[in-house]
Amino acid sequence: MDDVIFQHLIQNPALGFFWMPAIMIGVSLAMGVASAAMQSRAQSKAADQAERNAEIDAQRKQQDALEENQQRLDQIKQQREEQRIRRASIEATYAKSGIMLEGSPANLLVEQKRTDEQNAQASVGNANRALAAGLTDADYIRYQGYSTADSLRSQAKSTLFTGILGSAANAATSAAGAYGGSVSMGGGSSSAASGAMFGAKAGTKSIFA
Repeated sequence: MDDVIFQHLIQNPALGFFWMPAIMIGVSLAMGVASAAMQSRAQSKAADQAERNAEIDAQRKQQDALEENQQRLDQIKQQREEQRIRRASIEATYAKSGIMLEGSPANLLVEQKRTDEQNAQASVGNANRALAAGLTDADYIRYQGYSTADSLRSQAKSTLFTGILGSAANAATSAAGAYGGSVSMGGGSSSAASGAMFGAKAGTKSIFA
């Protein structure tokens, strides 16, 4: 098939003069669009990867915050139990010594229990605030990743759109240049042909005169 087309172009140079620019323009247009599509796909893949990375990092941060919070709560629970045992031991010591848990000794134990509980509550509050901060950091990591992904997807669309428009504009410019030249050259060929025919007729008349 290609050989047949080639033979036709050789036998009819005018056809080649017309179609070759069109073929070259078409190839250039296709390559431009393909290049833009390739860049657009790369940016889309980068967007997907940014989302995945952000989600992985956010989940890791969230898990770390939860584990740290649980460790703190476990430590507070253990401290409370140790303080309860210590107070019970003091009471037992007083009892063995024959000291009645009245007045100052009792007040000291009550005050110690209140202080221990206040310290435990403060520790729980610190643990919860640390957990909230960790979860907020995880959300921010996720937000940054999704924002980056959205930006890359917008760039991908813009790259494809501008690439197609640019390729089409270049093709139109090339077509105007190629076929504008063809028309003027064709006009010159017609004039030359007309001149030759006129000269031939004039020569014929002078011979038979």
